[in-house]
Amino acid sequence: MSNWFDLWRESEREEESPQAVDEVQKIKEDLEELQATFNLIWKAQQRAIQMWQQKTGQGLNWPDKASLIVWLMEENESLREQCQSALQRAQVAESYHEETKKEAVHEKDMRIRLVKEYGDKAAHWKAEWLKEAKRCQELERKLNDN
Repeated sequence: MSNWFDLWRESEREEESPQAVDEVQKIKEDLEELQATFNLIWKAQQRAIQMWQQKTGQGLNWPDKASLIVWLMEENESLREQCQSALQRAQVAESYHEETKKEAVHEKDMRIRLVKEYGDKAAHWKAEWLKEAKRCQELERKLNDN
């Protein structure tokens, strides 16, 4: 023999309308979406708590939510500052590299100019020395001939 509750439930099932079925389906979908959102938030919070525990050395403690959020915001700001600093250092290094390259090119040009200049002077002096050497040889021959 069935109790009154089972009888009532069977009568309710027979009277279910398509609207009720649609409404139940919508509620189930909403529930699944809320559960997925909760799971996402829960996992993110667990990662944040683990980070907090590692950074603070308080492996057995959990921060309250406000403290965790403040800590996360401070960590975020610190990381942003580190990134900005690294970017500035990279820009300075790039600028220094470009200046060094320009200086090297300028220095190379100066060396080329100096080599040409001294080369021209050396050629001039070499020619003068050769003339002097020829004159000395001629004088020597004249002295030897006399």
